Amino acid sequence: MLFVLEYRDGLTAALLQPNSYGGHVRGWGYAARVGGQVQATGFHSCGDPYPHFSYLALNIQDLFLKGVPPYPVERTLLVSGALDALMESHHQGGARLETPQLALSYTAAAAAPIRPRGPRPVGASTQPMHQWS
Repeated sequence: MLFVLEYRDGLTAALLQPNSYGGHVRGWGYAARVGGQVQATGFHSCGDPYPHFSYLALNIQDLFLKGVPPYPVERTLLVSGALDALMESHHQGGARLETPQLALSYTAAAAAPIRPRGPRPVGASTQPMHQWS
């Protein structure tokens, strides 16, 4: 499955999900041409016990402790809205959908959220809150 997003500023992005229909590739990938060079990364969902969700939980705990969100809520609205439009387009046989409700902007957070330090997290992140900063 291939999803194509066209942004208001002219950027075109594509999400390829090769394992949508029983393929052999697992996970998600990203690639872009930035300054004439191809930049790429991937996301591997690790499986049970799904340690990548532990980082989400760590960021939620940090929000409760510090009272400062790890990134602007507008980012969540944009991602959720784009995913909703992609799924609706798929349901409509690939129809092009306009999303004027997503015409908003935000300023990126000053600090990056808590993320894994290695290429792939292993096991659940069970480190007690008092041991991380």
